[in-house]
Amino acid sequence: MSIIDTAKDVYELAKKGATLELQEELLKMREEALALQEDNLNLKQRISELESQSNLKEDFEFDGSLYWKTLDDGNSEGPFCQRCYDTEKKLVRLQDASYTDMDGSRVKMWTCRACKASY
Repeated sequence: MSIIDTAKDVYELAKKGATLELQEELLKMREEALALQEDNLNLKQRISELESQSNLKEDFEFDGSLYWKTLDDGNSEGPFCQRCYDTEKKLVRLQDASYTDMDGSRVKMWTCRACKASY
C-alpha cells in the first residue's frame, strides 16, 4: 500500500470517527513516510557520488597509459594509476621507479603500491 492510499484511508476513518483504526493507519502512514525519507536520502547520496565521478572525469586526462589531473593553472598533477581508476574508481598516485639502464640511459618507470602495476 502506498502512502497516498494510506492517507485516503485515514481521511475516511476520520470522517467515520473510528479513532483506534485511525491511529493504526496514522502509524502505517508514518512508517511509510520514514521509508520514503530513507529512500530519498539514499538516492540523493547516489546522485552526489555520480556527480563526483562525472566531475573527476572532466578534471583528468588519460595519456594512453596514465591519468594526469589538470589543474586550474594549466599544469598537471600525477600521474595516477590507470588500473586502479578504471577498475575501482580509486585515485592512487604512482611512485617514481625510474632507473638507469646498463648503457647509462635513464628509463622512466612508475609503479602503483596499491595494485603493484608498473608503467
